[in-house]
Amino acid sequence: MPALVRLVYSRDVRVRSAASDAIVAVLRGQTHPCNVISVLLDCIRDNVQNASPPKHPRQVGESSKYSGSAASHSGSGMDVDRIMRLVPKWSSTVQDWDSLVKMLLRKMFAETSNAVIPRFLSEISNHLADVTHTVFKLLISHMQKQKEANEDLLLKWKEGRLSECEDTRIKDILFDRLSPLLVLRVLPLRAFNDLNSKDLYGEFSTITARDVFSGDTVVTADDEKCITGLLINRMCHLFEFEDVRKLAAELTGRLHPQVMLPLIGSHLEHAIHNRDILKLKSCLFAVCNSLMIRGKESALHSVMIKVRHLITTVLLWPSMDSDEVAKAQHGCIDCLALMICAELQISDSSSQLSKVNMVQKKSKLIEEVMDQSEHPSLQDTVISSVVRNMTSQQQTFPFVMSKELVFHSNIPEDYKKTFVPISFRLCMANVLISVCQKISLRQKSLLSNVPPSSFVDFVLSTLINFVQGSDESQMRAACLQVIFAAVYHLKSSILPYSNDLLNLSIGALRSKEQAEERIAGAKLLASLMGSEEAIVSSIAPNLMEARIVLTNISIMDTSPELRNLCEKLLQCMLTPIDTNEMLKV
Repeated sequence: MPALVRLVYSRDVRVRSAASDAIVAVLRGQTHPCNVISVLLDCIRDNVQNASPPKHPRQVGESSKYSGSAASHSGSGMDVDRIMRLVPKWSSTVQDWDSLVKMLLRKMFAETSNAVIPRFLSEISNHLADVTHTVFKLLISHMQKQKEANEDLLLKWKEGRLSECEDTRIKDILFDRLSPLLVLRVLPLRAFNDLNSKDLYGEFSTITARDVFSGDTVVTADDEKCITGLLINRMCHLFEFEDVRKLAAELTGRLHPQVMLPLIGSHLEHAIHNRDILKLKSCLFAVCNSLMIRGKESALHSVMIKVRHLITTVLLWPSMDSDEVAKAQHGCIDCLALMICAELQISDSSSQLSKVNMVQKKSKLIEEVMDQSEHPSLQDTVISSVVRNMTSQQQTFPFVMSKELVFHSNIPEDYKKTFVPISFRLCMANVLISVCQKISLRQKSLLSNVPPSSFVDFVLSTLINFVQGSDESQMRAACLQVIFAAVYHLKSSILPYSNDLLNLSIGALRSKEQAEERIAGAKLLASLMGSEEAIVSSIAPNLMEARIVLTNISIMDTSPELRNLCEKLLQCMLTPIDTNEMLKV
């Protein structure tokens, strides 16, 4: 086998092909291939280490990152994919996957720094999903016996104060704690769908949304007899490696929403109550991954309403740009943006937003908690709530489900109209900007054909009206930033609004208030001028007015940044515009 592996990297194409065929024939000819596959993995590992050793087992998950450009032509480098591409040619002939999986996982736990094994497991992931009973039991057994890094050792590691012996020890612990999570990472999503699996969900499968809303049941993850409990503990544990915490949160997001969302909703509320930023960020990361992976299945879950309100609480916290609260708020913004993206993915585009609304209105849980007619925020889609919170100076606070669940923050505890902090409204603007950035190419093409209830139509029409009628210069500037993001990222979808947006940008340039608003107007004009041909053709007849305004500003405005930007725009009216260059201004 070692000789065949070396020949796979021969310069001679015929030799490479013959060696590859020989390896497949050897593997196919084994009734019990465990020993041969173990030798094969050792050969790959040895060649990888000779080429460029991986520094971390999580390096291997994409195509081989340690294969050089010369690897595809000679044996001097190690293109792992060249061997891995052979796996499907023999894996269909394996008869005893249980025995093979046991060997592979035991080998992985014994060689935790060997990055080749998780890469190999990713090639047989569908077969692993067929024997999850074996996979989960082995993972649980190993994870229950794992060593933990103590507080002192972790602190010394972060500060770079470890001795050589301690450094080796802590890396061994890190690799060991990562290895079972890497196995879970390669499993296809269907492996997490069996709600009856006691190894996967244990007793957590009985948790309902009522447990979260009632406030009577404290949902914990102390039960380490199942994968769910082990993942929750690793993502929430105070003294855990950051790599382990993030990967555990990522995997938690893959769990079935029926189990994951009530559980995470409970931990999220607990984190907010105790201002536990570490746990808060982990919970947000898990919810974000659930929305990205599960889409509407997560977005339509009734617990998402509570998650929205919890996120609102965090966004109302005061923060500094560089502190941990600000970082958590960035996670909240991403989470709200992904909720909106999930809404847009709901089938039947003619009623996609109203469908979310309908499902939430019919939630028996919400009906039991409070009268929806008195609290319209509970009836909203995420997008309508975000836009309203951004454009309204007053809202009803706090967003609570019942008196037992009043959030522990500085929000008033009555239901009177309260002025919304400007920082909160700016967060809503950042949510909409994030949505524009996140919308996929498939959604972009969908947006150009959807009815007026779509993201573009709803957001642009509302923000245009707000900018035209508002006397708040700072919020007008924020709206212009959102519109700029829509023009830049959503391209032709904004065509029906192109002239309205041109007039909006000219109006902002004429503003006598904050320079920030005039700069936002100039950037919006730059984005329109640098957009697709149909948009440029649409606004071309009206650019003379913009040229006059730009000329005046370039001569007289007090802001050097704005004068410079306007001069560039005037130059671009005579030559093709580079939008990316304008963004750097």
